[in-house]
Amino acid sequence: MESIDYKTILEKLGPEKNFSNLTEDELYVYDLIKAIKHTAALEEKNKISQAINQSQDHNKIGTSFDPPANPYIFPFKWKIWYNVAASIALIIITFLILRTNSIDPNQIFTQHFKPETEYIIKAKENLSQYGMIDQQAESRDSILKGLELYETKNYKAAIALLTDYSIHYPEQYTARFYLALAQMNENQFEAAEINLALLNDNNQLEFLHEVKWNYALCLLKINNGIPKAKMILQQLVQSNGKYALQATEILKSI
Repeated sequence: MESIDYKTILEKLGPEKNFSNLTEDELYVYDLIKAIKHTAALEEKNKISQAINQSQDHNKIGTSFDPPANPYIFPFKWKIWYNVAASIALIIITFLILRTNSIDPNQIFTQHFKPETEYIIKAKENLSQYGMIDQQAESRDSILKGLELYETKNYKAAIALLTDYSIHYPEQYTARFYLALAQMNENQFEAAEINLALLNDNNQLEFLHEVKWNYALCLLKINNGIPKAKMILQQLVQSNGKYALQATEILKSI
């Protein structure tokens, strides 16, 4: 991550102090610097007040008082600003180190998002009990063709078929799950998030852990989705299921 220059931040703010021009990192650094300046000003004021009080005490007891060249009694501005600059530099360095240690959510998604094709075999077996295994049936009456399209990575065609199927059979959760995964493979994360959110509310799902895991990954790709992703990942950790370890590792890095 590039260093953040305070002068650049002030230029971006402009005379009207338009904070919407700043990134989240720049706003964070600006607030830190303002806090440090405020603290330094208070310290300077206290030191000067102490010096004045000491001078008055000396005068009361008849002792001549020549202001000594003591920076602790009469601090010079250059010393104050030197301390401020050093504090700012330390905070910025620490901030950048912390940000460097965190992993980009896009990198996390790329590393962990998998096709989940292992569950397709089991899904096909379960479909036979609904009489939906006939490959010659109309597309809206056959989920099998949609699963096979997903399996062969023909995601756009799978999305079209499974969307149509889910409209006619909204209670068939397997179709909605693989519809969401196909949408994620096509970078349609907002649409996938809607389908996964519906599935996540059903605690009776046999593949609920798979739903929560992919829901969390999907949220990492959506604006302001990280807080909710953390909540879903924490649920996976507490469940101590197949994704608990991976969820723990991700929580450490975001």
